[in-house]
Amino acid sequence: MQCPTGSTVKAGAPAYFQFDSVTVSGFLPFASALAWLGFLNLPVGPVSTTEFCSKEPPATTMSPADWLALGVPPIAAVTGVYGRLADWIQQNAFSQYCACTGASGSAYSAYILSLSPRWWHTMGQAGGATVLSDASGNSRPGTASATSAVFGQTPLITGDPANSVQVVSTGALAHNLSATADTWNGSQDNSCEFWIRIAAHPSVLRTVYTTYGGVQGTVALYVDTSGHILLQAKDSAGAQTLTTGTKDICDNVVHQIDIVLDHAAHTLKVYVDAVTDVTTTVTTNSYYDGSGAQWLLTDPHSTTPPMVGYAAHWSWFARALTAAQIADLKAAAGSQVIYAPQPYIPPTGGTPPAGTPPTCSTSQDVCTQLYQTNLLLQGLSSQLTMLKARAEPSFWLTGNVHTGLTGTGVITVSDILALNVLLTTVPGGWGATAETPRRLIPAAGSIQAGFAAQYTDNWQLHYENQIVLLEAAWAVQVRYNLKPGVVATIIELVPSV
Repeated sequence: MQCPTGSTVKAGAPAYFQFDSVTVSGFLPFASALAWLGFLNLPVGPVSTTEFCSKEPPATTMSPADWLALGVPPIAAVTGVYGRLADWIQQNAFSQYCACTGASGSAYSAYILSLSPRWWHTMGQAGGATVLSDASGNSRPGTASATSAVFGQTPLITGDPANSVQVVSTGALAHNLSATADTWNGSQDNSCEFWIRIAAHPSVLRTVYTTYGGVQGTVALYVDTSGHILLQAKDSAGAQTLTTGTKDICDNVVHQIDIVLDHAAHTLKVYVDAVTDVTTTVTTNSYYDGSGAQWLLTDPHSTTPPMVGYAAHWSWFARALTAAQIADLKAAAGSQVIYAPQPYIPPTGGTPPAGTPPTCSTSQDVCTQLYQTNLLLQGLSSQLTMLKARAEPSFWLTGNVHTGLTGTGVITVSDILALNVLLTTVPGGWGATAETPRRLIPAAGSIQAGFAAQYTDNWQLHYENQIVLLEAAWAVQVRYNLKPGVVATIIELVPSV
């Protein structure tokens, strides 16, 4: 159980939602027409988000063989795959709409460890410490000055078992770089996070964080007299950028600071409280000299005075943390455990599970087998009905309506049979035959079914009220290309079941 102290509705979640084909397809790691949706016994109709979030779903996993079994409905039915898939889908819905509640700093600890930091200094030592212990389990400690760093201060995270440290002068906190993966060397993604509280604006530019490749920081964060971050980034050729943020971090409030390097995109970003505050770009991949050390609230060469303040939870990652992960770290620090659904493990080949051979030594065994057979027949009947409604529909239902379409564009669809394209405006003088309805010559546009960046051949639009039988229930998008001056309405036609 990931939410041992309960769960609640996530901020911004809707009051109700449904396990319909559109919602479920959004949780799946692949495109599917969801012909087996009726087998899952998920709630039908509007679901109260408050009620759904009151109970964490089972921690059921889907094996690679289970995913394969979805292609063989009889096996999926008798081996319990549909039940496990229903649990997995509910886990994903729970992750989207719900949040764990909690009352201790352990939520942050659990989540940061799940991101595999290279090192993590909690700053929770007792007074007089000279070593920044590593809570990541990787044995990469840092150093602290016994006279400049005052440990045992009030935690910066509510309910946190780790204290904070107050920096009062130069030389207080450092992490000596122990491997290439611990440097801003530009050949890989990296991230650094720390939490600080600074009481007042400085009278001069001061150092919050810096690295050293000689006598000048190659990546450094300073704060100006307005409390704004000044990000310095210098490449190995000596060229540097200086970029100023807009967030005041010297307001006696605890702030989460994240520095993220995306080496492929050549960007260095600073997030303050999970919101991007500064972004800079360096055009060469030789961004930063990898020598020296990392310093927090300290400038060891006294080029710029240190920033006096409180610090805690200084960590380093050999990856570029995403905006969502940074936001989740912030939420976890607020005692909110981050719920994560069981991972998708794709099949790489092989065969689906065969199930346990039946036994029929008693009348109860026979009844059990008859019951399972009846369920399977019901499932097959339901699936045949859904397949007939798609392959040989006797009628269809009206789905989403897209109006005022012009030019070229893409609309998102799910499990559709066809489209009703209405040309509401066709420029005067357009060529047409004399028959009824008239056939526009040339075509007023075209329609294509698609998935990702792949599309079918197009259907030409020759009539002002035209049905386009896509025969592409797998499609997740439709591309329209309309000639200049043509305006259209596209109505989705969906199966009856």
